[in-house]
Amino acid sequence: DQFKRKTYERREAVREKRSKDRAQRREQLAAQRAAEEDELNNVDNFSDEDVDDLNLEQDVEDFLEKLTNEEMDSDDSDDLSEASFDSADLIKEIEADETNQKLRSQVEEHKAELEKLKEADPAFYEFLKENDQELLEFDEDMDEDDEESDEEDEDDEEETKKPKKKAKASPGGVAILTMEMIDELIQNVVDTKSTKALKKLVVAYKSGCHFTEGEEPDEQLPFRVPSSEVFNHLMVTGIAEFPTLFHLVFGIEEEHQTEELEFQKASTKKKAKKKFVRLQTRIMKHERWGKLQSCVKSYLKSTIFLLDQMTDQKIISFILRRVNQNLLVYFACIPHIANKLVRVLNRFWSSSEETNRILAFLALRDLTVLTPYPFIDVVLKASYLTFVKNAKFTNRSTLHNIQFMSNCVVELFGLDFKCSYQHAFSHIRVLAVKLRNAIISKTQEHFSMIHSWQFFHSLNLWTEVLCTYADQVDMQLLVYPLVQVISGAIQLLPVQRYYPYHFLCIRLLLRLGRATSLFIPTLPFMLRILESNEFRKKFKSSTQKPLDWTCTLKVSNGLLHTRVLFDGIVEQLFELLLEHFAVYAYSISFPELAVPTIVTLKKFVKQCKVPEYCKIFKQLVQQLENGSTFIRSHRLKVDFAPKDVEKCDNFLQEKKQQGKHPLIKFYEQQKTYREKNA
Repeated sequence: DQFKRKTYERREAVREKRSKDRAQRREQLAAQRAAEEDELNNVDNFSDEDVDDLNLEQDVEDFLEKLTNEEMDSDDSDDLSEASFDSADLIKEIEADETNQKLRSQVEEHKAELEKLKEADPAFYEFLKENDQELLEFDEDMDEDDEESDEEDEDDEEETKKPKKKAKASPGGVAILTMEMIDELIQNVVDTKSTKALKKLVVAYKSGCHFTEGEEPDEQLPFRVPSSEVFNHLMVTGIAEFPTLFHLVFGIEEEHQTEELEFQKASTKKKAKKKFVRLQTRIMKHERWGKLQSCVKSYLKSTIFLLDQMTDQKIISFILRRVNQNLLVYFACIPHIANKLVRVLNRFWSSSEETNRILAFLALRDLTVLTPYPFIDVVLKASYLTFVKNAKFTNRSTLHNIQFMSNCVVELFGLDFKCSYQHAFSHIRVLAVKLRNAIISKTQEHFSMIHSWQFFHSLNLWTEVLCTYADQVDMQLLVYPLVQVISGAIQLLPVQRYYPYHFLCIRLLLRLGRATSLFIPTLPFMLRILESNEFRKKFKSSTQKPLDWTCTLKVSNGLLHTRVLFDGIVEQLFELLLEHFAVYAYSISFPELAVPTIVTLKKFVKQCKVPEYCKIFKQLVQQLENGSTFIRSHRLKVDFAPKDVEKCDNFLQEKKQQGKHPLIKFYEQQKTYREKNA
């Protein structure tokens, strides 16, 4: 009995512990759900002045600056003093070199006096040799000290024994740069691979980057640029030749040239990434990387500073070409400096001339490929924020630039699909939250946020991403939530004023349906317009020009209820209905899909009093009936049932490749006609 009682107590204790654990888990899940609900409910209102994820509260510049500040260590601050070879150290080094030269000259003089003493008084010289040996062997001791210092400092072993020209010194102790001095240092690096000379070149380059003609030079910089000619020479050599010097010092010049050719010939992105990662690893594992890392940092920061200050497009193009050619691998070795480059590249990508925009994007894309995770997170978020920031206003002149940026962002989202899915999901969720707030609040402020170019271009961007990478499983999961957001935006205000916005959104749904081979119901949005009473009312007269349906979201008051507007509405409906049925023309259920539309169009033709409208839709009804007859005739020949889903999906695939559907032929004719008259 005692044993049974103990066993029972143990079981009860275990059950009690399990029940407590379950209760604790329930509380945690409830708290987590409550936190998520609070997060959804506490989303701030959209403002046209604030640009963030389409919460757009965070500017891209602030985002990158904050990210850079968080990742940078105190030793990597972006002031004029560097970690291990700052300007003050270099000044001390130069002064020490001058002191050593004076000491060596004094030693040589003292040694010459001892030689004279040996010849003049040999007996006294022998006495010193026996009693004060250190006095005579001081030169050997000094040579030993020099050898020890040479072993400690690798740079001293690489210095040549040729006499060097001293830099001219200004009264304040700052050396004055000359073209001969720059060329001599470069030649020294080429001949001896001297890291000491390379560091001096980098500090001189930094001095040039902060040079402003007519202003006093910074006291922290050890070199002063005396004229614009020296500045130009320093900048050209610094941008064009310094990366080659880095390759030379790291011993990768030939390998880099070979791999660059292989990178250009590579047929896949993975191959290119593999080859350049090997080069990046070789640099970081090089024995000199520890000594030269701060030098490389200083050079990269100076180049970013110079690029950020430039306004001349030709100079910007020159720098960007050199960055693309040689420097990206070094930026990839130091990610927090690469973050700063992303900020500058995004600025040129969004606001510079066309050539520089392309160069900036190429640098941004290659840098993303080279730099390890999580750098791609920074690039994807920054590029999306920059795109939305520049999509605030749309017209014929800006539409090309917006489309270019959209294509660039789509390409970036194709570099890593797992990471892209996370970003796309979060941004689409923000759009959904904004739409939900507009549906709940029903205020003009929220309505205007939904019917804005930023919101539409965001929808358009994610549509492009999902259409381009429709074969990726990760991205396919986002089709349904995006379709729901677009459909909700169409149904938010189903009034005549916002028909242009509705038509643009319907085109997004049609593109998604064509790319993903999924059925997306768009007919209700179009047939609802035909069933409204607006076509039965008398049209107002107007002398205004027809709408540009590509660059218009809202109809102006002067065009409402006018014949000009409804002519455009009928034309858009005809085009969209035809495109919708062209997407599903080879579906085995096409006749059933066409029935509601045929019935609605015939009813519209009977009630409409405008002959032109009736003629257009009669033609469409005829084409739909021809398409239905074509499908039925082939459907009678099949030997499978509707439950055979795979065979139904493969129905008329051969005919689809040949394009023999009558509706498709009519659609292609209309498309060609519109392109000619555009």
